[in-house]
Amino acid sequence: MLTLRAVVEDIGADLGILAEYGFQPGAKQATVRSEVVAISLADLRRAAASLAEQRLRNFPARLSRVNANHWAMPKEHRIEHGLRPGVGFNGYSATHVLAGARAVLLAGLTDDFRMDSFFGLPDAKIQDRAAAIAWLDSNLDDLERRINIARAAFDQSTP
Repeated sequence: MLTLRAVVEDIGADLGILAEYGFQPGAKQATVRSEVVAISLADLRRAAASLAEQRLRNFPARLSRVNANHWAMPKEHRIEHGLRPGVGFNGYSATHVLAGARAVLLAGLTDDFRMDSFFGLPDAKIQDRAAAIAWLDSNLDDLERRINIARAAFDQSTP
């Protein structure tokens, strides 16, 4: 513990974590007034699982907001700005991304990752909560960016 504390101080790290199954009586005392945290691997895993669960629980509100912003624009405008393909054409589809996001979110919240892909989205091979969070962040960030661009154009064109 004292070695880790010295290393953290020497390199100027913000935090050093020593994860073990147990600590000798003086180990916790050695972390006092330092940037070292003594934590068990089990506690660290529980904290990570709790953080992932909380992140997943924040997605429904975001997904609802993105969905409302998408559907607030007329179909012709969504086609014109690449949020959906024209009838009979292939291309990016915000509707598919929204449906995929709902499926990925449900999988993450229920820990049910039996699907190989979600709604035909080839990059959505989700096998755990971390992958679900990463997919949701990436795809919702992209969709929000696209919607914001289309929304700005729509607002300018509306008298």
